Amino acid sequence: MKKILNNKLYMKVLVSDLISNFGDTLYFIALMTYVTEIKSSNLAISIVNISETIPILFTIFFGIIADRTLNKVGMIIKTLWIRTILYLLVAVVMNFKESILVVILASIVNLISDTLGQFENGLFYPISNRIVKKSDREETMAFRQTATSTMNIVNQSLGAFLITFLSFFHLALINSLTFAISLLITLA
Repeated sequence: MKKILNNKLYMKVLVSDLISNFGDTLYFIALMTYVTEIKSSNLAISIVNISETIPILFTIFFGIIADRTLNKVGMIIKTLWIRTILYLLVAVVMNFKESILVVILASIVNLISDTLGQFENGLFYPISNRIVKKSDREETMAFRQTATSTMNIVNQSLGAFLITFLSFFHLALINSLTFAISLLITLA
């Protein structure tokens, strides 16, 4: 474990990913809460769930594209920029009156962002393999899985807490900020 914690480059990649995951979790909680406030909530819930499911269905396809991408770090930087800008757009839209149109736009952004996130995950794995010795990969993967699972619990709890006093606008801004922070970590 000490080797993992001392591998600065690997920890940088992991922390960047964990921060991005917090934004994803917070946004999902916010969006699911938002849809309960509109008249067509059943339709809205279906739209949100579809936007969450489609990117997962194409994970293998995105992995293949990621494997063929030559400048993986450059592409990660581009996806983080795009995701940051997309959620700034969502923050602006969240200032409008609750409606199914806002849900549709937010879900389209979510679909694009989650698709880019799946692609990003595929870009990270080969990078991780280059910065972690082959003999340390099993332990590193276990550490990553443990950290991710633990942070998912923390993220959900923190997201549920934040949604009690922040507006949907502020939650979308925080989500955008998480991608911006991940971008800055990647650029550093």
